[in-house]
Amino acid sequence: RSQTTLTELARLGFAELGSASERLEALGSPGLVPLLAAAADPDQALVLLGTLRERAPEAVAAVVAVPDAAARLIRVLGASTGLGEFLARHPEQLIALTEPLDGPLTAEQYAADLLASVDGLQGDPAWVALRVRYRRQLTRLAAWDLELADPIVGFDRVAAALADLAGAALDASLAVARRDAAFPAEQVAATRLAIIGMGKAGARELNYVSDVDVIFVGESADPDLLGDDRAVEIATRLAMQTMKGIHELAVEPGLWEV
Repeated sequence: RSQTTLTELARLGFAELGSASERLEALGSPGLVPLLAAAADPDQALVLLGTLRERAPEAVAAVVAVPDAAARLIRVLGASTGLGEFLARHPEQLIALTEPLDGPLTAEQYAADLLASVDGLQGDPAWVALRVRYRRQLTRLAAWDLELADPIVGFDRVAAALADLAGAALDASLAVARRDAAFPAEQVAATRLAIIGMGKAGARELNYVSDVDVIFVGESADPDLLGDDRAVEIATRLAMQTMKGIHELAVEPGLWEV
């Protein structure tokens, strides 16, 4: 390992020169060096890429073989340890970075996608499926955001999309809560529950690390079948389960605090 090599790595933005040189040699893909140098944190991107390659070499090779996807992956890894760790847990989700990125989805599209992810599921399996699908969409959104030549141009769209995605996660978690509820099905169906976004969530101005502040409002949709007191009791339980679906301990880590 020559001093010239270490000097070049320093010029490219690497800070941990010795370990970076060793990791690059182990990676065996010199064509990725310029992409790593363009990442927000080249050292972090390199470490996470190495971890991914150890766990899922074929999945990583498929992404790296697509130039645009390779650049996206490295940009994401250099910007977010959280998304890097998600991809390491679920390397099958790397395929999301090979698909066209045309910008954020609509609120309706996010809602439909996350609801589809929990279709027919209950309890922990539903929570895991919801969180994986949320993070898949978050990865795609972050990749699009990081591709923008001028990030300020996309700021409002990204903030709104993050709020829409959070709303979709809450809708999907509520759908699971209704299936899991330990109340007569007809009473659960007759319980209205609105989830009203407050603060940044309500204004569609979320950032990547925001908590999500909401107000739950419940009432009976059928006073002849269900009194408001009983409806509020059921709605309270649904609200608690909805929150648990978002951040309770499970195999897949929670998303954010509600």
